[in-house]
This record gives sequence, C-alpha cells and structure tokens, in this order.
Amino acid sequence: MMLRVNLWVLLIMCALASRVLVAEPPSWVDARPQRVNGEYQIPIHVGPYATVIECESNLHPIVQATIDDYVEQLIGPKARGHVRLPWSYVEQNVIRERFQETRLFQLTSSQQSEMVTLHLLLSFNQETNALIRQLWRQVVGLQRLKNIGLGLLSTVWIMAVVWGYLQLDLRTQG
Repeated sequence: MMLRVNLWVLLIMCALASRVLVAEPPSWVDARPQRVNGEYQIPIHVGPYATVIECESNLHPIVQATIDDYVEQLIGPKARGHVRLPWSYVEQNVIRERFQETRLFQLTSSQQSEMVTLHLLLSFNQETNALIRQLWRQVVGLQRLKNIGLGLLSTVWIMAVVWGYLQLDLRTQG
C-alpha cells in the first residue's frame, strides 16, 4: 500500500515538474536578422495560437512574406512578390531550426490558457541566393517574352485593321 502511495506521489511530482520545467528558447529566437558564417539568418515567429496545427496553417504566408522581404533586399523592389521558392526547398534548405514555445496567456481578467508560438530560423546561404537569382532571371525572361508577344500581337492587329479598311475602300470605291 505504501508503495502505491509513493508511486502516486512520484507521478504527481513528475507531472508538476514537467509543467514547471520549460525548455529555454535558443539564443536565435530573440535575435535580430544577421549574417552568421556567410549565411543571412532571420528568426520569425508564428503565433501565439491555441494549437500547433493553427501555427502550422499560418506558417506558409509568414515564411513567404519574410522571403519576399529578403528577395527585395537581395535583388531590389521590382523582384518583391515575384520570386517563389518551392515549399519543399524552403522546408529542406531555408528553415534551419524550429522551436515550439508553450506559455500561459491571460485571455481575460479571470481566464488563462496555454498558447503555442512556433519560432523558426530562416537561413539564406549562397546556394539559396543563386536559386533566387535564377528564378528572378526566369521571371524577367517571361516578362520580356510577354512584352514581345504583346508587341507582335498589336502589330498584327493594326495590320489587320489597315487591311480591312483598304478592303472596304476597294469595295466601295472610295
């Protein structure tokens, strides 16, 4: 009987200790964007939300906005919003570290709830910069091709209008 009581006390203490012992966030969580060992590192934060699933569902737009900011710094304002890195590449090569933080938040004067914040460290190395520049060159090439196509289409349309006018003039004889 005493063994059961000791076991219950031990389990309760472990449960309380797991609530009290919160993992300290890594140093990069509160750091500013900076260059470290040739890589430009940007910490971002998603949350606080009630669940990790909510953090994950809001992750993509926040990461893309950060990538857009970085592309603007790397290439210029014209490139902002036009370069889209594949999400699989972002997950494998750009997101370097993740840290999930769970804290109690005061929702109302009498109500508290645990909320989750997801911290990510985005890192842009030379390989990623080269991919961003390559994608930007593709975007510029497609824009130029579109402009040439519109120019040719406009020329053909003008020629068709002139030809139609001349045909009308020939049939009505002046």
